[in-house]
Amino acid sequence: ASLRTKYKDAQAPAVVEYRGLQRRQGSEEALPWGLYVNEKHAGVLEWRLPDAPIQRFLANPLANYSPNDYLPKILGAMVRYDDSLKQVIDDVKAGKKDKREVLPIIVQNLPWTIGAQLQKLISRSESMRTPGVERLHQTVNTYVIASQVMFYLLASQLWEEQRQGGKQVEDPALFGLLSLDETGARFFDYVDTLSRMGALFRENGWTPFVPEFGQVFEALEKKEHFYKAYLLLESIRSQLASGSLEAGAAPQLCEEAENALTIFIGTVSFLIKYKMVAVRDITVTSNRHQEVAFNHKLGSLNAADSAYLTLDSDPRPFRNHAESSSILLVDDLQDAAIERFLSLSPFIIDNNAFLDKSQESLDIYIFSHVANGEYVYKNVNSHFQKMEEHNTYTISTAYEEKIEVKDEVDFGWEFNESSTKTLRPYAVLKEQFDNMQVDLSKV
Repeated sequence: ASLRTKYKDAQAPAVVEYRGLQRRQGSEEALPWGLYVNEKHAGVLEWRLPDAPIQRFLANPLANYSPNDYLPKILGAMVRYDDSLKQVIDDVKAGKKDKREVLPIIVQNLPWTIGAQLQKLISRSESMRTPGVERLHQTVNTYVIASQVMFYLLASQLWEEQRQGGKQVEDPALFGLLSLDETGARFFDYVDTLSRMGALFRENGWTPFVPEFGQVFEALEKKEHFYKAYLLLESIRSQLASGSLEAGAAPQLCEEAENALTIFIGTVSFLIKYKMVAVRDITVTSNRHQEVAFNHKLGSLNAADSAYLTLDSDPRPFRNHAESSSILLVDDLQDAAIERFLSLSPFIIDNNAFLDKSQESLDIYIFSHVANGEYVYKNVNSHFQKMEEHNTYTISTAYEEKIEVKDEVDFGWEFNESSTKTLRPYAVLKEQFDNMQVDLSKV
């Protein structure tokens, strides 16, 4: 009771491992918890408290709910950031379009990292058209990947700010993410951690690359509709992950979850102002007495009704070069030369860039967890539940590829035999993660 009185609405603390008796300096306002770990009994870190009860907040459920009844409302939120979408709403009101025709338009405007999962939710498969456990899983998966995308946007910028400023960043949650195992990843609360990273940005005077993140931080602090939607989705996610959710409760929860997802994605619909692009190749043009031009071969991570993402036909000039084989967030693709961009490597990647640069398609993966010191990614266009059950649609930085190579030419009469060479195409990603851990721990 005394802790509750003193610290009131303090955010849930991150778990930090202290391997010595010296305590890191922290805020006097933060709720103090300590967990001392015996390395011989590290298994206790996997213990969990019982799942919290699901707190429903849908005051007036629909009399005859059908899947996808709520999702079209997302378009109404998107109109604030793209006036051209208002015509679609006007057409629906005038009876020229059916309400469900707006769903592909919503998917098309969202970054494919989020749109891919939403497209599965609105598909015409029997499991998605029927309220039940599978649809509930997919609703939660869409929420999780939207949360991951937002979190990785801030985490990537935090790394850049730390490198440029050279000051120590005290964010235990980010350190925890970089050592999260598969079990921990199923319960990691990205939104709560996002909120605490927002406080870190304010403390250091950093402006998010996406300034609209301020709306998310404010909505979480107010603890109104967005906050309640997050709590509902997170509690359902926790019970699904632990296996404690009763199958009989799933049909009714589908309506609650869809309403919450609509509020969640509607609140973060400012993301349609920005574009995610994959950089496949960079060429440099330097003519005498002229500015150097950095031309980037790009592919947009937006797809209308299709999972097949392709590269643009013409390279785009940047004021400065970005990283090869990276995913970028840019705020304006219409500029003659793109100036502002944020790299999302190594959190979000184009798999084809690492395996076969001659391919014209994009294959997008997002960081999931750590296994045996290597970093594991999941395909954003896959069913996450099936991936967990069958361990498919994942890649790891540990992956090795053996190719046959011929020895150097010998001009003698002896013929050289071929040999095999081992390649680790994702080694650069592991190096980036390792460098991030080093940079974020600098004093």
